[in-house]
Amino acid sequence: MIIFFYFDKTIKVSQNNMGFIYEHKFEKRPDINDQNIPFEKIYFSTPSDFRNHMDNIKKQVGEDAGKTHIVSPPKIVERDEFPKHIGFQDLEKVVDQFKGKPKVKIAVLNAMSNALGDHLIGMQAFDYWQEKVRSFLPGTQVEISFYQLNPYRVGSITKQWHPKFDQVFMLPNRLSRLVEYDAFIDLGSLLMRDNFNTQSMIDFFFEAMSIDPKTVPNDKKRIKYKLNEDTVEMRKNIIRNIRSLGRPILMFHHTSTSPIRGMTNGRARQFINEIIEKTDYFVVSACGLELNNKRFMDIKRFSETFDHFATFISLVDAIITVDTSTYHISDAFNIPTVAMFTTIDPKYRCVYYPHVVGMKLEEEDGKLYGRHKASVKKEVAFEEIKYVDDKWEKLKTDDILEALDKAKSTLKEE
Repeated sequence: MIIFFYFDKTIKVSQNNMGFIYEHKFEKRPDINDQNIPFEKIYFSTPSDFRNHMDNIKKQVGEDAGKTHIVSPPKIVERDEFPKHIGFQDLEKVVDQFKGKPKVKIAVLNAMSNALGDHLIGMQAFDYWQEKVRSFLPGTQVEISFYQLNPYRVGSITKQWHPKFDQVFMLPNRLSRLVEYDAFIDLGSLLMRDNFNTQSMIDFFFEAMSIDPKTVPNDKKRIKYKLNEDTVEMRKNIIRNIRSLGRPILMFHHTSTSPIRGMTNGRARQFINEIIEKTDYFVVSACGLELNNKRFMDIKRFSETFDHFATFISLVDAIITVDTSTYHISDAFNIPTVAMFTTIDPKYRCVYYPHVVGMKLEEEDGKLYGRHKASVKKEVAFEEIKYVDDKWEKLKTDDILEALDKAKSTLKEE
């Protein structure tokens, strides 16, 4: 879903997007005739991003912001010059309309999600999709642009697929730029779609990009990620020093972007201490956890970027994690992993990862099943976190370790 909007005053506003600060300038345009809306100085973005901007404008500019005008989508998308939407269809049939053209420009909106794990999955789908598009349009130059909410946050992932895409732009952006394309795919508001929680994440991406997931080989649904060699050596030295103690290394990751998908620090300490007591592992964490145990080390200060984090994952012997990007990255390096899910069935998240064993803590009729984020109301969110913590309290460390043994056994089967 796309939101189209404009302002009757020029507005400058800053936005904090997961720690990254962006400055946006929206130029004013006079009120316009709804019957024939010109595209100049109209902006477009995702609904969630638009709401964030409205909140920031209210806080930073206040009444001086003037009036915000939202344009009815049909008055934009039904115009002949608006690009064709090619998502959620049959890809070969929908791109057939462009055969014979010397050049086709395609925009991917909210490419490929703003969350690290989702973005990593989405880029695997993108790689397969762009190959198919080019194969269906022989002799045509295909130019693909990404429009992203937070290109710096996901940039280390995105750049690995360049030059399979051409340019990256930030959302919101000018509508006059979007109409320069022949076609677009809208990946915004993924969480609002009915099938988001009823199929594998990568299958969802394929479907959104007009590819039948059943036609895609399973090996194309696994994660591929190439480490930045400039970041590897220092992390190797840290792991090498730990290995000198003569113990295998396990990473325990207990935080997520939403507290209902993670666990509290206190609960993490409990699990780690019990794991150390019951196994030979030396345990590391990149979550900034304080724990007084000779067989534990927090490595967050050495894991400042996504590349740093991915490097550490590639170097450990096993992983236990909550529902976050960790288990997606571990698939790229064949690390035996237990992934624990508090709001979704594991079959919809890690079914194509042969060395990841999922543990399901919430049934389909549970009150948080299908939820991705905690409530915005603090008192409600507090109750939700307590509800999840009760789930963690009932989980036995022995069951986690049994699942880890199962994950490790998959390596022997290959």
